[in-house]
Amino acid sequence: MEEVLLLDRYILWKARSVTFLIMMVAEMSNAFNCRSEYNSLFKIGFFKNKVMLVSVGISVALTIFLYFWRGLEMFSQ
Repeated sequence: MEEVLLLDRYILWKARSVTFLIMMVAEMSNAFNCRSEYNSLFKIGFFKNKVMLVSVGISVALTIFLYFWRGLEMFSQ
């Protein structure tokens, strides 16, 4: 019975983690798309706003670092 509860907790933790990663990617792509009200991202250019690239890169790096490094699990709960 304990194995089933541990498996359920693990599956729930994985589902929450994947949901968080999907939400983070959606928010970062939304930030790129919201740079202009009338023009698309492809017309503006992806690499023109260096501050946006740095901030999204830092956000992605910290999220991946938090997700994959086992020492920081206590902060993500």
